[in-house]
Amino acid sequence: MRIVIYYFTGTGNSLAAAKKDRRITRGDRTRPHRVVREHPGAIAPEAGRIGTVCPVYGFGVPAMVTAFAKRLDTAPAGYLFAVVTHGGGGGAAVCPAGNIDMVDGRPVWNHRCELCCGCTHLCPAGAIQAGSRTEGRGRYRHPDVTVADMERQAGRNRTRRAG
Repeated sequence: MRIVIYYFTGTGNSLAAAKKDRRITRGDRTRPHRVVREHPGAIAPEAGRIGTVCPVYGFGVPAMVTAFAKRLDTAPAGYLFAVVTHGGGGGAAVCPAGNIDMVDGRPVWNHRCELCCGCTHLCPAGAIQAGSRTEGRGRYRHPDVTVADMERQAGRNRTRRAG
């Protein structure tokens, strides 16, 4: 029976949980929730088991996850599951909502923020702040998740330059 696990992550906690779930369930694949903006219409995975892994914030799950759930066709699935994580919330390449574009070396915000804080926590220069609340505070990324993992889940792979 095929298993597909969808995930949304800002700092890597949910991606780490999805990877662990995949090992436990011998899941066939994991896919980021960004499938919502890449594929219009119903999302109909050919799987008998469908799971979702995402963070929970103060008032619920990210809007992208809610939009995903509304479009998910669960009729063929015999089993559904969800895992929610919490923890600390970068840069444009890791934003799971595709909210940040770099134009002439400067960030441009696209007004579709999911409040995951990934940009704040993963900005290599530590330049992104949420006002005085984050100034001078530490940054977090799940220790089992690399920045490259975060870039892949966001659908962006930066070309790294040596030196």
